Amino acid sequence: MSQNSPALDVALAYYEAWSNKHLDEAMTYFADGFTSRTPVGPLDAEAYRSFLDGFLGILKKAELVSAFGDETTALMYYDAETAPVLYSPVGEWFRVENGKIVESRIVFDNFPLQGAAAIAAVS
Repeated sequence: MSQNSPALDVALAYYEAWSNKHLDEAMTYFADGFTSRTPVGPLDAEAYRSFLDGFLGILKKAELVSAFGDETTALMYYDAETAPVLYSPVGEWFRVENGKIVESRIVFDNFPLQGAAAIAAVS
């Protein structure tokens, strides 16, 4: 899916790593000082690792729908299937410098996951 885009190449390599549940490999694509904006708030690399680890713990599969990029930015859209929620559409934006992701913004509907967690806590 690469369009001769350095940023997209990095984002796709990161996607391949985490979607195959290779957390340590996925984290190698982040630069020192990495920051992210997520539906649960802003996260640095250490907090993002915990966030991603939790997600991978419930992930059944991820299916890349589309990805685009240029020299420094990449956009990715994928469908995630998790244990508590069968369909979760996700969009991610990445800023890449020197072959590493320095910033990301991830968009997904956190409400179904919160609802599933609340139901599990009551059960």
